[in-house]
Amino acid sequence: MFSKVRTLVKKNSARLMLGAGTVGTALITSGVTAFAASTGSSTNGSITESMVTAFTSIKDDVLSAIAKIAPIALPVLGAGLLIVVGIKIFKKVTSKA
Repeated sequence: MFSKVRTLVKKNSARLMLGAGTVGTALITSGVTAFAASTGSSTNGSITESMVTAFTSIKDDVLSAIAKIAPIALPVLGAGLLIVVGIKIFKKVTSKA
């Protein structure tokens, strides 16, 4: 199943990159426009302050999300890694590799 997805991505990688770049540019541009319009002033200082405030808020939100998700995700990923390594060791021990 994943081989079909991998093949699709390889065939259309240029289109996917173009689409991702376009969406990213649109998101960044809309954010800058919103900050400039919300300050009521067109000075560079107010735009800069708005950008700093916005990115600080984003940073705080991301770190908060990571702090909430990490205690759940790390044991799950560790268990998955343990299973994969355990299967490889079992195959080597039983000489079925």
